Amino acid sequence: MLKKIKDTLAIETHDPERFDKAIRDDIDFKGRKLWILVFAVLTACIGLNIDTKAVVIGAMLISPIMGPINGLGYGLAICDSALIRSSAANFGIAVFITMLVSTIYFLLSPEKATTTEIMNRTDPNFYHALIGITGGIVGILAKSRKEDNNVVPGVAIATALLPPLCSMGFGIATGHLNVARDSLLMFLLYVLCIAGASAVTSRVIGLGGK
Repeated sequence: MLKKIKDTLAIETHDPERFDKAIRDDIDFKGRKLWILVFAVLTACIGLNIDTKAVVIGAMLISPIMGPINGLGYGLAICDSALIRSSAANFGIAVFITMLVSTIYFLLSPEKATTTEIMNRTDPNFYHALIGITGGIVGILAKSRKEDNNVVPGVAIATALLPPLCSMGFGIATGHLNVARDSLLMFLLYVLCIAGASAVTSRVIGLGGK
């Protein structure tokens, strides 16, 4: 009975090499992936601007920003300094592009009101940390599966990384520096919790070596 329970709860890593390749392939921001991010940012900004949750969720679904964060966590787990540097550099590119596009959008937008969707990204708390931790765990577990799955898009929605950055762009463009500050804090909270949880989970399920 105990063996059956143990087998049921065990987490198998079917193909560590496939996982490693999937993580590394998902890090770079160039070409098509860069343009996907640009249009995901524009979609998120429109959703925040017109205060429509469905549009914001759509932007989170197509955003590829989780890749470098998973890479950073995995790099920490396997102590791969080159992977950590590459992940950090590409993450910096993604953040810069998001900030630039969102700031330009809100500078040009005739609607300058601080909407509910924007304000929802300005109150980082304990629950957001929990969301980041669970998102980091599930993201690694999903990528370690042999078969394709629809978990990763769900993680992108749950962790909501893109909207806080776009809200920060709104704050910078409109002079609402308190909105920019608090949105940045929420974003950093998510990133730290996701990367930390990704690193720990990678080690626990054996992807970080024995």
